Amino acid sequence: MALFYTLAGFASTPTGSIWIAYLSNVISFIFIFYIFLSKLMKGKSKNKYIKNNFIILIIVISLSIFSTNPTTESFYRIHADYPAFIFLFLGIYINILFTENKNFYLLFLSALLMILSAWSKLPTITCLLVPILLFISLNQWKNIFYFILFIFITALITLLFCTNMYGFYDTKFILHDHITSAGWSDRNNLFDGRNGKIVFMDYFDAIPLLFRFLVMYLHEFWYLFAGCLFSLLFSFSDHCLKTSRMILRSFALTYFLVLPPCLSALAHFGGVENSLFFANTLGFLVCITLLTILLQKLKNNLLIYITLSFLAFILLLPNIRQSNSFPSSTTEAPHQQAYNYLMNGNKDVYFGWYPISHLLANSENFSCIEVPTWAGMTKPKEISFSKNHFPKGSKYLATGHTGYGSTVLEQYLGELEEVERPSELSGWRLWKILN
Repeated sequence: MALFYTLAGFASTPTGSIWIAYLSNVISFIFIFYIFLSKLMKGKSKNKYIKNNFIILIIVISLSIFSTNPTTESFYRIHADYPAFIFLFLGIYINILFTENKNFYLLFLSALLMILSAWSKLPTITCLLVPILLFISLNQWKNIFYFILFIFITALITLLFCTNMYGFYDTKFILHDHITSAGWSDRNNLFDGRNGKIVFMDYFDAIPLLFRFLVMYLHEFWYLFAGCLFSLLFSFSDHCLKTSRMILRSFALTYFLVLPPCLSALAHFGGVENSLFFANTLGFLVCITLLTILLQKLKNNLLIYITLSFLAFILLLPNIRQSNSFPSSTTEAPHQQAYNYLMNGNKDVYFGWYPISHLLANSENFSCIEVPTWAGMTKPKEISFSKNHFPKGSKYLATGHTGYGSTVLEQYLGELEEVERPSELSGWRLWKILN
């Protein structure tokens, strides 16, 4: 995640940093998807202006869909989900390039990007099978051996780097111990867990629960599952050109491979809509790619243009409506408030969620309370967290407007009492440690 958002570190204020990170999300997707679509529409029209208009409309449709669906809105958030998606997205593209050029440097780079995706977000680890299944479908057995070799090499290199940076125990704890100790949410609603109960069992015993989540998923998103299944079958058809075949098959395989771990993440305690981010984002991309391929079979460019323009207009309407409710300025954004408060010489508040303001204002890097909050709910005795992790002189812990972490952290900090916040910190809630 830090690697992807490196440019955001050059900003001098939280607002600037967040804008750079946000634009990194949008621009990186537009760039990579534009390349994909250019390959899809390579022979569509000799007029680059017409082809670029088609591509722009398809990208607008994609961005509009992502912003209005609760499972894909992480696309616009500064979150570990998005770097993992982009690493995976780019890895798929480079693997397709390898099938065309047979340059093993490309295969190594594809393996590296997919490993980086798995490090960023563990559910994408199953996507390492995508190139293998693609090579099997192409009868390229030798390439399977090289890809597995490159996966082993890149996994070992990145593992050594991470353990050197964070230590072996901490790396193992966050990637394995913390996750496997989380309970399962036994419920009959895909997202609403209010009437569910937390149960503890291994993955084998959880198979019936996961099957139930699959049924609930199919009830809610049957059109994505059906679209991806049709696309996978269509990619083996003679009606699908070679380049289109590779892109469609790779996307569809990725969707089916990432769906099980996404459902598993959703079925665990704390799983919410963004648990389906990878599956549904790829599902929409598969359907959009299929639509692009089918529209190319039409001879009438004007009809294609009208169809795409109408879809783009309809899908943009909810975004226009939502934009009217957004703040017109970022000057009162919580992170900017925290930064301004610290720059005025105040040192009595620890902005634990997230402490970017401390880093930019005073060049001090502190723990984010999300880590002890989540670890405190699964393996509370395995970590230590105290006021020693706070900035010197701080009297209050600041959380977001939901007060997230204020209850769980009492096992480490003692009793917390909410106090009145100053007017310049209207985006925060302040808590005082009583013990």
